[in-house]
Order: sequence, then structure tokens, then C-alpha cells
Amino acid sequence: MAISQKWWDRWWDEDYSWDGLAKKDWDGWVVPEDGVPVPGKVGVDGDQATLQDYWRRAGLEEDIKREGHTCPKTGKQFTRIHLPLTFEDGSETLKGNDDKAFLEEVYDVLRSELARPIMETKYLDWGELEGPDHRMQWRGVVLPHFDLEDLSAQSRDEDDRIPLSLHAIDAAFLGDAWFNSAAFSGDVSFYSAAFSGDVSFYSAVFSGDTRFDSAVFSGDARFDSAAFSVDASFYSATFSGVAEFESAVFSGDAIFYGAAFSGDAGFSSAAFSGNARFDSASFSGDAGFYGAAFSGDAVFSSAAFSGKARFFSAAFSGDASFNSAAFSGVAEFDSAAFSGNANFDSATFSGHARFNSAAFSGYASFESVTFSGDAVFASAAFSGDAIFESAAFSGNTNFDSAVFSGYAIFESAAFSRGAIFEIATFSGDAWFDNAAFSEDACFASAAFSGEAHFNCAVFLGDADFGGEGRSLMSERRSIQRFVANGAMFLGPANFSNRNFLSGPEGVESDFDDAHFFHLFKLHDSSLHRGINFGKARVELALEQGKAQESCLPVPGALMEGLETLKRAVPEKPQPPKEDALESNKEQYVRDASKWSALYEGGLEEFQAWRRSEAQAFAEGSVEDRNEYFRALEDCYRTLKLFNEDRRDRVEEGRFHRLELIARRRRGRPKYTPLQMLAFWQEKEGIPIWERVLSHIYGGASRYGNSVVLPIVWLICGVLLFAAIYAAMASFPHHTPTVSELENALSFSAGRVLPFGPWADPEACSRIGQMLETAGRENCTGGAIHYGTWVPFGLRLLASFQSLTAIILAFLSGLAIRRRFQMN
Repeated sequence: MAISQKWWDRWWDEDYSWDGLAKKDWDGWVVPEDGVPVPGKVGVDGDQATLQDYWRRAGLEEDIKREGHTCPKTGKQFTRIHLPLTFEDGSETLKGNDDKAFLEEVYDVLRSELARPIMETKYLDWGELEGPDHRMQWRGVVLPHFDLEDLSAQSRDEDDRIPLSLHAIDAAFLGDAWFNSAAFSGDVSFYSAAFSGDVSFYSAVFSGDTRFDSAVFSGDARFDSAAFSVDASFYSATFSGVAEFESAVFSGDAIFYGAAFSGDAGFSSAAFSGNARFDSASFSGDAGFYGAAFSGDAVFSSAAFSGKARFFSAAFSGDASFNSAAFSGVAEFDSAAFSGNANFDSATFSGHARFNSAAFSGYASFESVTFSGDAVFASAAFSGDAIFESAAFSGNTNFDSAVFSGYAIFESAAFSRGAIFEIATFSGDAWFDNAAFSEDACFASAAFSGEAHFNCAVFLGDADFGGEGRSLMSERRSIQRFVANGAMFLGPANFSNRNFLSGPEGVESDFDDAHFFHLFKLHDSSLHRGINFGKARVELALEQGKAQESCLPVPGALMEGLETLKRAVPEKPQPPKEDALESNKEQYVRDASKWSALYEGGLEEFQAWRRSEAQAFAEGSVEDRNEYFRALEDCYRTLKLFNEDRRDRVEEGRFHRLELIARRRRGRPKYTPLQMLAFWQEKEGIPIWERVLSHIYGGASRYGNSVVLPIVWLICGVLLFAAIYAAMASFPHHTPTVSELENALSFSAGRVLPFGPWADPEACSRIGQMLETAGRENCTGGAIHYGTWVPFGLRLLASFQSLTAIILAFLSGLAIRRRFQMN
């Protein structure tokens, strides 16, 4: 690949003509009166030597007088080493024409240069020269194909390497450049050098500082097995082909800040003893760092990985920084070891992110990270704090069997697909406050040794904290403190097979104002004293299938959760094929509706989706609804028994009421008359007569929980029956008088309180004549004949009133006993 015109323009601006060389110092050398450059030292007088003096010593001064070495347009003259491919006017030079005789002359100069004895160039601690620069001064040279092994006459060292001391700023290598097994003495600089073809420094050794800053590699660049004894800088270098640093050894700092890798970059098994700086680097192909060892800090801040980023089995002994890095392809950190702190804040993973079995010894910070693909941390080990605050997980999230030894912070995190924390171990406190889960969240068999905080968390799918499918060991059952104040459970919540401890005094486990819109299971769980379920909105689960707005409230925590989920937009569901199963098509319609409601619409669309889900439940099979309410009945029964054990009669009564309501909502499938006659066969659902009685029981006393309500009904009954009695006595002849109403009211009150000061109706009153037929002929105004059935109906009605009064009084007394815990 040709060197870019931009690079050549800068090369021309630097001016490496014969006159331009006179303006560039040859450090540490002077030119005495005899004109022969010598090392500058005390007692030696002379002018500052320049690169023109260097190449004059090489015998190239005569080149400027030869034909073809002068630019026709500018008159600039060049040595054969610095002659470009074309002059500034675009005309080709001898080098551009591939003149073989001319190129052989160039190689003769190179052989002569490479045959010079290698002398040590000394440097001060801060990289400045101490004494003369003995390196070959190849600044601005323009060389054809270069093969060090063919051109060098130096004797190989004991490691079979070719000694070399070189200063090649702005050098241009027009063909392939081979520096295999070179042993670079002292500092070497290829600053802003351009390599048109492939370049190889395979197994080369760099004993001093190495600089490839702003170098341009148009072909493949091989540095595999190279050894950099001091710092190696590739600042803003450009690699257009494959860049191979496999098994390279960087004993000092390795600086690739702002480097651009257009092809694959291979650093597998490389060893970085100092700091590794890849901040703002761009990797357009795959970046392979698998098995690499970073002994110092590894900095990849703001780096861009367009292909695969492979860091599996990499070892980070110092701090690792990937904050604001962008991973467009798969990011593989499987089995990577982070001995220091790991910082991925604000990083973006557009593909899958894999951290399976990764080990984080320091803190691991993924704050505000965006995971557009799957995020897999299965069996990862976090020895320090793990911070995923405000992270956005658009794909599936997997922390199966992960171990969190410090704090696990997922506050305000958004999970738009399934989130798996199954068998995870939380040794420190786990913080999921204000987190939002769009689909299922699985914490089954997870061990919480510290506190578990889910305040105002939102679960739109299943929330599984139980041990279903996997038996919990005794040490994994217990949760020291579980806090879910204001949490929203729109899907089923499973807390089975758990041991919820009350926590230290004053900081007990708490479900205050938690909203349960669906089933919640506590089977085989133990809830210690002090756990607050009293203000939990568990009754909302009874409204399943109801589409009224009052049955679908939107608390503030739910609103915030919906906004949180918009930070993690998952892939939109795709319609199934024409020949797909009908069930798949129906599922797609539901998934697409949910996706649009959560990520495209606002609150109205979300409520419309909830109404459609409620309608689908209501229009579903009776068997499914019965199964739901049967399970809900068990949930309330479990909480009732829990409160019974701790003698909390008020809460016991509350959950008893909810249990009976859930039972009441279990309908009965349609049976044929013949099936109904088969009384010996057990029928599904609850018969209508039981449901009617349940309604009456609930309406009369809130299922034995209200002291006042039965009394109110009792008083209303007295007034109602009094009106009926008065109407029966007067019908159909005339309107009851005030006196007759008083008699009816007194008679009605007497049916309720027979022991009170309620006199029987007078014998000649209308009610009295209905009750006693004997002697009514003596009444003033004459006797009133009611026949047989009206008096019988009055007695039957009065008996019914007395019976209902006894029942209502009993229900009120039952509520008093329950409220004041009287056995």
C-alpha cells in the first residue's frame, strides 16, 4: 500500500534536501577546522555538526551534482538515500523508476552504514543524550525493500542477534522492511516513520527507549516475541494491516495512546511489566489480548473495539481502566484475573460481554455501563465491591454462581431481559434499590449473608428468591435482613424455602408499602418476629383480571422504574414466519405489545398493555384462573399462619379475609346437568352458594375483622325491619301513622335486644293484632282481619331478624376478641 500524500506533504515540509540537512543538528558532534566531524568534548573546538556533515562523511556530497538528484521545479538537491519517489512537481525520480543500478548504489550505502562499529550512546536519566550520538542518523531517509539480515555485516551477538543502533525519524520504507532478530542498542526512534509494505521486528530486542510515535504501518506489522527493555511508545501510530505483538515483552511502559488498528491486533501472551496505555486507541478488527500479563496499570479508557475484544485468561496485576471504552463486537474477559481495581464506568458493550469465571480482587466498577447484548458474569468472583449502579442491561444478564465478597451495588440498574443471579453468593450487603426488571429476575438459591436491599425495585416479570428446582443448604437459606420497602411486584414473587431473619433491633426486615400485583409464595419459609408485612399491599393480587383503573394503580416507584427501563432498550421482537405455530404468533403479539408500551410509549400505553393482560387473564380458561386463585389462597394462608404463630391477631384476621376472598374468586367450570347430578364426584371450583355466603360474610363484617360494621348493619337492620313491619301492618289500606312507626320501631328493636326496655306492641295496635287474634274485637275502631299468612309472615320475619342479630352480634364479638387477642 502506498504511503499517503498527507505523510509526504509533511515530509516535504521537514525538508530533507541537502540544504535542509544542514539545518538539522547531529547531536553531540562538532566540526573542527579540518571539516571532519568528531565527538564534542571539552577542549575540542568546532561548529555544531549537522546531518549534512554526517552524510558528507559517508561520501554522499557528490550525489547532489549527479543527474536526476535535483528537483526541476524547486532546485532542491538530494542524496541517493533521501531521494523521494517523485519530486514536488510530480515527476518520477530514479528511485521511483526502480532503476536497478541506482537501487544497488543505495544498498551499497546501507551496507556501509550497517558495517560501522556499534558504539554506545549514553543517556541521562530523563532521556537526554550524554555525549555524542553514535546511532545511524537515518532521519528522513527513503529506502526501498530493506532486509537487515542481508545488508548487515555485523557479527551476531551471543543470542544470534544482529546489533543495530538507529535513529530513523521521518524515515520512509517503500517496500517490506525486515528487522528480524535485531538487537537495538540504546534508544531507537522511528517517530513518524512510514512503512509502505510489511514490516517485521520479530524477536527483536530494544535495549533503550523505543519510539514509534505517529508511525504509519501500511502493511502488516510483526512485533511478536520482541523484547522492549525500557519504554515502548506507539503514540498515535497507525496500523493498516495486521499488528502482531504476540508474546512480546514490555519491561517498561507500553504506550499505544491514540493508536489506530485497522486490521486485527494480536497481543496474546504479551507481558507488560510497566504500565500499558491504550487509552483512546481504536481497534477496527479483532483485538486479541488473551493470556496477556499486565503487571502495571492497564489503561484502555475511551478505547474503541469494533471487532472482537479478547481478554480471556488475561492477568491484570495493577489497576485496569476501561472507562468510556466502546465494545462493538463480542467482549471476552472469561477467566481474566483483575488483581487491582477494575474500572469500566460508562463503557458501552454493543455485543455480548463475557466475564465467565473472571476474578476481581479489588473493586470492580461498572457504573453507568451499557450492555446492549448479553452480559455474562457466571461464576465470576468479586473480592472487593462490585458496582453496577445505573448500569443498563438490554440483553440477558447472567450472574449464575457469582461470588460477591464485598458490597454488590446494582442501584437504579435496568434489566430489560432475564436477569439470573441463581446460586450467587452475596457475602456483603446487596443493593438493588430502584432497580427495574422488565422480565424474570432469578435469585433462586442465592446466599445473602449480608443485608439484601430491594427498596422501590420494580419487577415486571417473575421475581424468584426461592429454592425451586435446587434444594437450599441450611447456610444458604437464611437472609439476615431483607428490605423491599415500596418494591413493585407485577409478576409472581417466590420467597419459598427461605429463612427470613428479623435483623438487628431497629433495622428489621421490611416489606413496608411493597405492592404485590400477582402471586407471592412463602412455602416452607420461616419469617422471624419483627418482619413487617403489615403495610404491604398484598391485596392487589386479588384484582388480577380486572381492567378498571382502580385495580391498576401506578405508584411513584413504578413510574420511576418505567423511566429506568427506557435506558436499556432491548432488541424489538421480530414477527414469526407464516408457518409458525399459532401459540408463537400469539406470544409475539403479546411481546410486541409489551415492548412498544415500555420503550416507545408513555404511561397511557403502559396502562393499555396492563389492561390487555388483565383482559387476556379474564378471558382465559376457568382452569387457569382457578389455579391462580388456588395458589393465591395458599399464599394468604401462609401469611395467616405466620401471624397466628406470633399472636398478631389483627394481621392474622387480615390475611384470613384475603384468603377467603381468593377462595371466593375460584369459579366453577360449566358442567352438564348429568354431571351436576353426580354428587359423589368432586367438582372443580367453588359452588355458587358458597361464593354467595362468602360475599355476605365479607360484606357483613369484613370476614370477622370489623367490630363496627356488624353493629352498623344491626342498626340498619332495626330500621329496615321496622319499616317493613309498619308497611305490613298498614298495607294496603293507609299510610302508617307516627304512632304505628313508633310501635314498629320498638318491636324491631325488641327482636334484637329482648332484654332491653322494649315493650311488646299494644294488643289493639296493628302489629299487636297481627300477633294476637284473640280479643281484637274489643279494640276501639274495630278489629282488623289480616288473614292467616300475614301474621305468619310477620313471625317468620321477626325470627329471621333475631337470627341475623345474633349472627351480627357474634361477628362483632369475634372481631373484638381477635383485635384484643382474647383467647
